[in-house]
Amino acid sequence: MRKGGHNDEVWHSTRRWRADSDPDGDFGLILPERIGPKLDELKRLMEQAGRDFSTLELTVLADPPRLNEKEIRTYQAAGVNVLYMLPISNDHQAVIREMRKFATTMQVVG
Repeated sequence: MRKGGHNDEVWHSTRRWRADSDPDGDFGLILPERIGPKLDELKRLMEQAGRDFSTLELTVLADPPRLNEKEIRTYQAAGVNVLYMLPISNDHQAVIREMRKFATTMQVVG
């Protein structure tokens, strides 16, 4: 089951569902400047549900056009385990360029 969206109501209901049920991962598009407070909320909800936040795998969808080394380090510092991109274009050459840039940036950061 997957729920998603970008407003606070959807965020809260999705995170409440994940905190109260048995999923062991989380994913979505969360910008680096917003991830800290969102993860704090998720930790709180999981604690209320009696779940161990440290067992959660955090996977985040990156925004490739704006992704840079600083943003990757912000995600890492927040505890994100997996960062992925979703290239969307009808131009396959543009997708390949975007994927190569993403891979190179990820390799630089390590």
